[in-house]
Amino acid sequence: MSFYTPDVYYQAEQFGLTQIGEIEWAEPDYSFDIGVVWRDAAGQLYYGRDSGCSCPSPFEDYTSLDQLEKFTFAELETKLKQSVEAEVTSTWRRGPSRDKLNAEVVDLLIKAREV
Repeated sequence: MSFYTPDVYYQAEQFGLTQIGEIEWAEPDYSFDIGVVWRDAAGQLYYGRDSGCSCPSPFEDYTSLDQLEKFTFAELETKLKQSVEAEVTSTWRRGPSRDKLNAEVVDLLIKAREV
């Protein structure tokens, strides 16, 4: 990202998006691993996930809507629940508990449905 190249995380409005919410897939430790849900004016839901060390900004390489996945509400719900299962069964696990992730998913889905 640069001043002349907006990204979807910090300048979502440049892409016609509104950020609905995010999930922290890993405990922050000079790094990030987050998933974000956005919605456009027509109601289309978008999801993206980015991770890295503390040096880059989240989603700094996401400079096009083509880099995000499109979902219906039901598809997004399935995607997030599958992601929780993948996270908690990973052998490289370093993130929040299943209960904490499930609570974040429920909160995010409520927000996605409300908007």
